Amino acid sequence: MTSPSIRIPETTRRRLDEFRSQVRKVKISEGVLAGVFGLTLSYVAVFLLDRFVDTPGLVRIAILVVGCLGFAVFFPLKCHRWVWATPRTFWLADARPDRQRR
Repeated sequence: MTSPSIRIPETTRRRLDEFRSQVRKVKISEGVLAGVFGLTLSYVAVFLLDRFVDTPGLVRIAILVVGCLGFAVFFPLKCHRWVWATPRTFWLADARPDRQRR
């Protein structure tokens, strides 16, 4: 399947490029903040668990590793989906927030 050849005015193309740049910035910051939140949440869980129970080292490490999965797995997946996998302008035309859905 070939992609359709779309000719759009230069001003529209520029606006779509600016929109793509904004989407990339927002999605990258969402991914970073989600990873930081996961790490913080796992640290707080280990901290609270240690206050009430003598937590074994393996359990502490397991909780922190699960918290690190945000950076190790989910952040690269999010970046792949929103940064590297959307280079086409006609895809962005379908993702405009002001477009009415039918």
